[in-house]
Amino acid sequence: MRRYCGHIALAIVLTASWVTGCSSVHQTVDSTATATATPSRAPSPSALIGPDGATVEITLSGMRATATAPAGVGDPGVPLTISRGSQPHGQPFAAAVAASAPVSIALGSGLQPKQPIELRFDLSADPQLAGAFSDSVKPVIRSVSGADGSVIDLLPAAWDPATRTVSAATDHLSVFQVIAADLGKVVDTIRGVLLPGTTSGPSCTGSSQLTIGSISYTLSASKPDAPVTGCLRDAGAGAVGVDFANSSSQFYGLTSSPAGTFTNPTPLNSNDQLAVWLFGDKNGLLTPRSGGQLVLPAGTTTATINVDVNPVALQLNSILTGLGMLGIDGDQLVTVFQNSRSAWDCALTAMNAVQLPKDAYQARDQYGSVAQCLLAGIGAAGGPISGAAGADPAYLGDVVHRTGVALSLVTTLPDQFFANIAGAIGEVTGKNHLEFTLNGQRPTAPARGMGTLKLSVFHSHTNPGDTGVELAPNHFQLSKSKHDGTFWVDLGLRWKTSDGKGLFSYCTEQTKVLDSGGGVVLTRKQRLATCDGGGGWDFQLTKPGTYTYVVDLQGEPSGSAHGEQQFTVDP
Repeated sequence: MRRYCGHIALAIVLTASWVTGCSSVHQTVDSTATATATPSRAPSPSALIGPDGATVEITLSGMRATATAPAGVGDPGVPLTISRGSQPHGQPFAAAVAASAPVSIALGSGLQPKQPIELRFDLSADPQLAGAFSDSVKPVIRSVSGADGSVIDLLPAAWDPATRTVSAATDHLSVFQVIAADLGKVVDTIRGVLLPGTTSGPSCTGSSQLTIGSISYTLSASKPDAPVTGCLRDAGAGAVGVDFANSSSQFYGLTSSPAGTFTNPTPLNSNDQLAVWLFGDKNGLLTPRSGGQLVLPAGTTTATINVDVNPVALQLNSILTGLGMLGIDGDQLVTVFQNSRSAWDCALTAMNAVQLPKDAYQARDQYGSVAQCLLAGIGAAGGPISGAAGADPAYLGDVVHRTGVALSLVTTLPDQFFANIAGAIGEVTGKNHLEFTLNGQRPTAPARGMGTLKLSVFHSHTNPGDTGVELAPNHFQLSKSKHDGTFWVDLGLRWKTSDGKGLFSYCTEQTKVLDSGGGVVLTRKQRLATCDGGGGWDFQLTKPGTYTYVVDLQGEPSGSAHGEQQFTVDP
């Protein structure tokens, strides 16, 4: 497992972004390595490890680079060499305003030191790079290794303006380059992410009114002109969904009563994905200029949905944006959190503990805790990153370490820079609570009837020819001719309320026809709305006798009604 040391200023914690649009990077291309030719104690580009270690030195176009290895750094007699490294392609990262020539340091044939090696870069003869450093432009050492130069790390460095030297320590040898990073622009980028900005994102395309089944829903917003809008949609199976659209640059956390299920659109960018993982563990998190859907339980008729700006998620986004400016790939960082439990737990704890900074000192401390957390997680991070952009194969520790160093740089800035960050966060709080209210209305029930059931039995004539006859109300006679060898009479059954009004909003009708001995001749069942009339059954009787038509109604949710009508069938 790879380990890291020499974190000069572990207390310098945190950074975020490095802006584009910087001045052209100063890189020494035409550099020459020179060794001391006289037999003196002056270091040379190559030396064998002795009892006291070894020191090597090279001058590249005005910069004198020295590597000092202590005792125990390697086996005696192993050569330590320093030379001009291969020129990296392109700008180191967006915030870099100047860079030195690359310096390659090697121990034997690709060995790594057993003890940290001290690096010293004397820029006395390189006024352009030395003159770039200031209160807001800080040095950092970039190391490049791997067969294709794809494994990149950062080392914290110290600048001594009196001697015009940059110093650092490393326990992993590779190609090193002194970078001047403009951290003032980093803070400007952070502030730009934190400020509310304009509302130019999506808006929901549905309506605030929707009918699902028999329920009519209306969604009301506490602030109709707010950057977050909501529309209703049928989520299926009787559930109501609320589609939200966030047209701002803010993160909004959602909570609802009753609780629902929130989903974000996919795919999310890496910064938003991390924020959702960290802060979307309740109902949900709306990411900037994006949308999401909240599905409430089936049968919900009333709900309250609170939508509040999440300034900590916004702060995390500012950090990740800044890291991207330093060349730290967001997708690769996501992969680290997916594969490194220690890094994930650490980031989750640190970010959830963050409070809105009241002043520059608190802002510095909070950013510092995040960086220390990432640096502390290196020991448990290991193994290749699978599918991470720009790394083939790297270590999880590389990304975590590089991220921690990047974050630690900014805390070396003057208080005024952190006051700017604290002020920007303050501008997004205090006026960002939104509330949506869902109301569902069932159909208004008709006035409850007070009448009784009136049952009727009649000759229905449902078949051609002789089908019996109605002699008088509720008095019938079988047919004179046989049908399929049997005499019969066609009858119909109906009922209604005596006052014509419904007895219930809904009811279940149970109909029976009983013979004189109580035997069931006919049974029917149906569900009705309003319950002001029913029946509608046609049937045949083939035996003379006295019968009873019985109707029982079971109201919803409660109540009942009963009716009976006797009738006679003659031979």
